[in-house]
Amino acid sequence: MSHVEKIGSNTDTFTSLFTNFDGKFKGRLSAVIPSHIGSSSSSIASENAPISAKYDCRVKVEYHKDVMTLVEEGMVLAVKNFKASSTEKKMHWNIQGTHSEARKDPRIGIIKMFENAEQKIPIYVNLDHIVRYHFGVFSFTGGGKSCLLSNVLRRILLHTKDTKIVIFDISSEYPFLLMDLLADPTIPSKVVLESPIKSPDQFYVSVVKPKDFEDDVRVKQGLSKIFDRGIVTHYIKPQYQIPRYSEIFEELSQLKNESTGKPHYINAVEEIHQRIFNYLEVKALQETQFIDEARFVTLFA
Repeated sequence: MSHVEKIGSNTDTFTSLFTNFDGKFKGRLSAVIPSHIGSSSSSIASENAPISAKYDCRVKVEYHKDVMTLVEEGMVLAVKNFKASSTEKKMHWNIQGTHSEARKDPRIGIIKMFENAEQKIPIYVNLDHIVRYHFGVFSFTGGGKSCLLSNVLRRILLHTKDTKIVIFDISSEYPFLLMDLLADPTIPSKVVLESPIKSPDQFYVSVVKPKDFEDDVRVKQGLSKIFDRGIVTHYIKPQYQIPRYSEIFEELSQLKNESTGKPHYINAVEEIHQRIFNYLEVKALQETQFIDEARFVTLFA
């Protein structure tokens, strides 16, 4: 690697050793796979990698008939490291280096195999595409689905404009996973729980936390900040009001007026009106009475 970098630093030397066949050879590194997969006792070597190689590097090359006849086994390829992305330009990001803090850098992580290397490879996604199209996160229990999704949602909220997110959180784990954002008074948000919460302690108990953080003082402080913002509320089931027959007649009359020029609609509304009127006469009911749902439905069965 150091030899290649040294060659690359001298343009004349580089051009004397490498060629792109007059611009016809277009390739890029598409994947890097460990050459031995599994434990030391049962390792499986990649059939494509040399015996001494640590990684099997896959290269994608744009097909060109003239070039394919010239490429031979044993040639040294110099290609771009992974697919060049225009995500930063599309998202109008002005990134000077990478940073692990979400507010400073919209990256969602780094490639793990390079985690301990001097040069870290950040992972960026087009957040606009994620918001506009369907996407899914799939893994086994404890695989990190919620953690990854909260990381993506954090970047979306911090690095896109006017994006609103609704989370149906069955396990009540996102107040912890997005605690920094929910505690931030500059970010409008609301936490709607199933039952009323009257104190920070109750809110702390209701939120699911990883085992390692159950007794962490910082979690209690963070959830208390969320509660103190006054954004924690509970779902209030709307009261269902049974209508009167007179209200049904009023709605039918309004619907008839709105259907001017649609004779089929008007005929249908008049038939419904007549059926209800006949029903009241047969049952000796008044228009001011509340409807009997069970019997009323049978009129149109």
